[in-house]
Amino acid sequence: MPDWTRDFRASFAPQDVRGAVFVGLIVGLGTFWNGALMIAALLILGSAIVWSSRRGDLLITCAIATILALVEARFFITSGKGVGPHYQFGFIAETPSIRGLAVYFVTLLGFLVPVLAVTMLMLRPRGRWFLASLLVPLVFASTFAFTPDVAVNHKFVNASVRIASLFAAMLVVWLYDEGRIARAGAVVLVFLLTVTGAVDMISLWNFNQEKRTHDLGDPFIAWAHKETSPHAVFASAPIYHNRAYLTGRKSYLGLPYWAESAGYDVPPRLNALRRMYEGGNPDEIRGIVLKEGIDYAVVDDSVRRYFPRTNEAAIGKALPLVFSSGTTHVYAGAAALPNRAR
Repeated sequence: MPDWTRDFRASFAPQDVRGAVFVGLIVGLGTFWNGALMIAALLILGSAIVWSSRRGDLLITCAIATILALVEARFFITSGKGVGPHYQFGFIAETPSIRGLAVYFVTLLGFLVPVLAVTMLMLRPRGRWFLASLLVPLVFASTFAFTPDVAVNHKFVNASVRIASLFAAMLVVWLYDEGRIARAGAVVLVFLLTVTGAVDMISLWNFNQEKRTHDLGDPFIAWAHKETSPHAVFASAPIYHNRAYLTGRKSYLGLPYWAESAGYDVPPRLNALRRMYEGGNPDEIRGIVLKEGIDYAVVDDSVRRYFPRTNEAAIGKALPLVFSSGTTHVYAGAAALPNRAR
């Protein structure tokens, strides 16, 4: 039997079962902490099976992590289906092409791109395979998407770039130890890599100018604290900043961005809210709040902006008004209607 065949078969024999199980548990249990990082870890570990001499350990790790992820998804996602990848080439490049992606990543990463390319050429074969595995999540982010918002893939890019940057650091250290001229090159390399980050800081500084304030003494918040149950369910506009969240009460549908990204069945709830606010049928409105267990329906300026065809007259016919202050009106739903269905 040729040596390479014997080595290939031997690589499937686990060498550190306890270590493989431990890593699998860490990756798998982190699924609902950050599913994207768990997927990135599986992409790196799974691709390493192609070249590693410890394929058995990697298979155990990937299997345990995948099983735990499926169990967690089954437990937490009780309606709809979890996330699933679909082909979408181009990430957020201005032009979805290979050239467009190259321009995007060079613009984003600056001098790190040629540094990693040079490092790839200088590494031994096993090191090249290792670096290639670290870049697999970046390739995945450029060719697939899990949600309608492909920008979510930035987590895969971050995972790849941050770990692969260790190789750039290794190149700097190697140059620094290779004599005076090479040491000068290492200093220049550090400067060029730092400048890339400085440009990002300028963008962040210019972008992060938004300021928001909330009046914690707002009459609506005070009323909710005093007059409603801590377990009451409020329906309001599913937006990022909403006074209804400051009441400490449950929200029928908060900002759906992260929930939808995790695979939760958001569209039916959003559709129920739209029918309740814009449908105009009092009987249907009563039916929705009873079926969905909505205790209070808020109608304020945020609702009117999010649901521009809000029919408050129909809501007023269907549900009793229990609070009013300025342009904010709250109608009692399942908490006050007969035949409550929870």
